[in-house]
Amino acid sequence: MPRVICTAKMCEFGPHFEILQAAGFEVDTVPTEVDLRKEPHRVVEQVQGYDAVLAGAEIYSREVLQQLPDLKVISRYGVGFDAVDLAAADAQNIVVTIT
Repeated sequence: MPRVICTAKMCEFGPHFEILQAAGFEVDTVPTEVDLRKEPHRVVEQVQGYDAVLAGAEIYSREVLQQLPDLKVISRYGVGFDAVDLAAADAQNIVVTIT
């Protein structure tokens, strides 16, 4: 079963959870007390083992992406890709998109 984690704040609201679950995805969220923008060292800890992330504003640097070998998709919740190292994502065949 493909695994998706939502790291964006307010991501747990909306129909996307039910849609993904109905399509056979396991969907999780980051605990509300974790703020990956203020604790960037925890991105790997939270996202490791997931196939896809509905990402907030946290940073996905080359160093972070290299520690996430299972990751296939980063879907930024909002606009812009400035928090994602696109060259590193491309090198690892990670698709990067916005919601």
